[in-house]
Amino acid sequence: MITHRFNRILRRLADYSDRVRHKKIDDTENMLFNREEADIQLSYQRGEITRAEYEALNRIFYLLQEAAQDALYTDGSIYSWTDWRRDGSFKALPGQEITREVYDEMRNCTPPKTFPKSKARQALSEYEIPVQEGFLMGEATRTDTDGQELYLAFGMNSNDKGEHFYFLGLAKEEKKLNGSFYYFECGNAFVDGLYNVSAFSSDGEAIRKAADYEATLYRYEYQDGEQTDYTVLYDPI
Repeated sequence: MITHRFNRILRRLADYSDRVRHKKIDDTENMLFNREEADIQLSYQRGEITRAEYEALNRIFYLLQEAAQDALYTDGSIYSWTDWRRDGSFKALPGQEITREVYDEMRNCTPPKTFPKSKARQALSEYEIPVQEGFLMGEATRTDTDGQELYLAFGMNSNDKGEHFYFLGLAKEEKKLNGSFYYFECGNAFVDGLYNVSAFSSDGEAIRKAADYEATLYRYEYQDGEQTDYTVLYDPI
């Protein structure tokens, strides 16, 4: 049997869901909504709702909480220190602009890691954000399904309107390259990228592949992650 208390909380969550869907919420209402979590917990501790109802309400609450973050922060707003303190944890969205204060705090709280070039390419293609400088937060926030550590990524750029700082989602630490690599560039996601020279029997084979896809082919030399030399092996133009 469904308890009376469960129905009352569910009606409040349903009403909030409707407001989230129509983006009729603000920071104050979102703060009040976050108190529902404590009410759900207290209702369970008092025996006013069953275990199954408690778990169901919690699932609904967290789904609504994520949706509310999207509704609040996808309007071009800048995520600030005040937002961070209000949320109780860092909840900026990938691609969202943040204040310099938040950017500096993330960079200085632990020794940062090198910003991956692949993340810069992703920021430009997915968020249309050109990254001039960036870093990974020093401590991993979680691991992916392969057990590789994932870090919060941040970037910045400057233009005639001043400096801009961004949260760019999660990224893996880029391994430092050493040795010789081919780089194909043709605008085809299935071809573009770095390949170890061992993937081809010779420069000639790599050039033939580049010609097949009308790709520009470079040969890069790396030492401890730094590019020390490069040669253009093929240019279709």
